[in-house]
Amino acid sequence: IGEGDMRKYLEDNISHNNLEDRIKLLGKIPNTLIPSYLSMADLYLNYSLYEGFPLSVLEAQANGIPCFISSTITEEVLFNQNTKRLQLNRDVWVEAIKNEAKNLTRSSLQEIQTNVLSNELGEKNTVLSLYEIYNYLINKA
Repeated sequence: IGEGDMRKYLEDNISHNNLEDRIKLLGKIPNTLIPSYLSMADLYLNYSLYEGFPLSVLEAQANGIPCFISSTITEEVLFNQNTKRLQLNRDVWVEAIKNEAKNLTRSSLQEIQTNVLSNELGEKNTVLSLYEIYNYLINKA
């Protein structure tokens, strides 16, 4: 989800490695649709050289998605045990992703889509989860 300078590079690598059926670059989508898309994700990655306090990490955590984030991102964004900070090293990330892929226990795509369409995993629950996260962070300060 989102746009950036590396889009063409990512598209080329996805194509070169025949991963078009596994990786989707959605580009910019309306904010109201983000929770639904996150609910369908198996893993959230935020590989960043510098990032302040990324709300996208909070949104992913609120959806219960396992998250891998760069060690450059502040620890204050960590809200649950499904989020791991990794050093900026390709091999570390590849190994972490491979290990997580072995542990994925998501339901079938059809069940996930049904939940999203019924809003069971959609915007309403994300807003409630984000509210809990914000309260936690405010009280932590």
